[in-house]
Amino acid sequence: MSRLDTLPGLVSRRKLLGGAAAGALALTPLTWNDQSVALLREAGAQDADSRIIFGLPWDAITLNPIVEQDGVSYLVNLWLFDALIRLDESLQPVPELAESWETSEDGLTWTLNLRQDVIWHDGTPFTADDVAFTVYTILAPTTQTQYRGNYANLVGFDELTNPDAPASPEDLDQAPVVVVDPHTVEFHLAEPFAPFLVQSLHLPIAPKHLLEGVDVNTADFNAAPIGTGAWKFVDWQRDNRMVLAANEDYYGGAPALKELVLRVIPDETVLLQELRTGGIEFMERVPREAVADLQSSPEFSVALVDNIGCSFISFNTEHPVLGDKAVRQAIGYALDMDTFIEAILLGLALPATGLYPPYTWMYEPDVRVYTYDPAQAEQILDEAGWVKDEAGFRSKDGVPLAFTMSTFLGHEAGEQLLAAAKEWLAAVGIDMNIEIIELAAWIDTLVNSTFEATMSNWDGGADPDDYGFGMYHSEGGRNRALYKNPEIDAVLEAGRQSLSEEDRIAAYSAFQKIAAEDVPYLPVYHYQHIYAYRSPFEGFVPSPMPADIYRSVKGVERQG
Repeated sequence: MSRLDTLPGLVSRRKLLGGAAAGALALTPLTWNDQSVALLREAGAQDADSRIIFGLPWDAITLNPIVEQDGVSYLVNLWLFDALIRLDESLQPVPELAESWETSEDGLTWTLNLRQDVIWHDGTPFTADDVAFTVYTILAPTTQTQYRGNYANLVGFDELTNPDAPASPEDLDQAPVVVVDPHTVEFHLAEPFAPFLVQSLHLPIAPKHLLEGVDVNTADFNAAPIGTGAWKFVDWQRDNRMVLAANEDYYGGAPALKELVLRVIPDETVLLQELRTGGIEFMERVPREAVADLQSSPEFSVALVDNIGCSFISFNTEHPVLGDKAVRQAIGYALDMDTFIEAILLGLALPATGLYPPYTWMYEPDVRVYTYDPAQAEQILDEAGWVKDEAGFRSKDGVPLAFTMSTFLGHEAGEQLLAAAKEWLAAVGIDMNIEIIELAAWIDTLVNSTFEATMSNWDGGADPDDYGFGMYHSEGGRNRALYKNPEIDAVLEAGRQSLSEEDRIAAYSAFQKIAAEDVPYLPVYHYQHIYAYRSPFEGFVPSPMPADIYRSVKGVERQG
């Protein structure tokens, strides 16, 4: 049995918990029974027993999966469009539009056999041409997509994505995507890329017959789409609500619930009150302080879902102070994360020993672990030559042991951690300043690595290459720490190119040990996603993948 097979599937320590009734809130909820039902009737709403109402803090931007950029658009598109493969609760690939696949011995050719019983919502058959069209549209440099990098290992990638003179597939010696027949498609890679299946092929497929020759960035389709998913688009009143209807011709069987209603309620307090009064029936991002209350009543269920995301501190390794590995290690020992998780996060997170959480196959436990140990932090700094002055702060060769740590405005947990960290670090002689920045400006500092240290989150991916290569490789696209280590580059390259599970595990084990010693990023906790819904609904399947609980709606039923 492989290491992958022995790990838990759905990893929620508390699984699904019963939950509760509420006290009065300060804000008045929206009047669902008066206004919204009328709007739904105008849109052809179904009987309430066959409907579920979701509450969302913001609206989708586009219903075209090729150009989606935000989380709400992503989750709605999970309902409207299917992908070639999907990831199950164990983060393993399972069939969706592709019923099977195989790779060549050299790892350069992936062949996918597509289902033959899939039709688009307008009745047009789904074929391999739709797959090729979707990928080539993503590769086109004029397409405003976040997914182009998923296909960087395809042959001809540089030529096809050249913004000045993009090639067409016909210009290449070898086309990267080949339609073998209507139900078979091949992908050709320039070099082996082990994560290709899980990183590149879970993107929903778009219809060629409706989008060919159209500007996908601005197409009318983006507001009234046709997909292959278990749900069909019905109506969308922006910043108010959206209605989707069950696809009775869905190849996987028609969903039990016949209608999904999405209400946009930006105020978190109103959103929670609407859940409690029945104006909505499902919400995520439940305030931590409301969880225990919701768990106390049989009217509600709460899903606390461990996920593959991580909150971490990035250090600019070119900073005159933070470039010293000893300083980064000392910071790790100076932070009391166990206390922070219990007191501030109310226990709804796991302490992190690395970027990969312990319920994933890539987790390596045998690494340097930064538990709270201020004496160890002081010893490391003493041995590195950072000397305390009379005020208790340190310096070395005239350079003060001081830096600024930032996060973005609205990242409440990040702001709270920075406030606590300032005190913990001062206790060992480190002078840390705090900077809270507007989101757009903070993103600019992150992308350009102009921060000194910063606190952020990353939802991660199902393969260790997503974190590893992107953040730690000297040429990684998200190497915000400006970290360079030839040894770590070598093991990350081996991990992404080997098709052997045993070799990949060995590579990522070595990677994590080096990363924990050098600590260009300091993982601090693995946060939980918190979902709450009214108890008549059964069948939700939480997953470590962000938003994938919404994919399970096709199997949800209202009981009683």
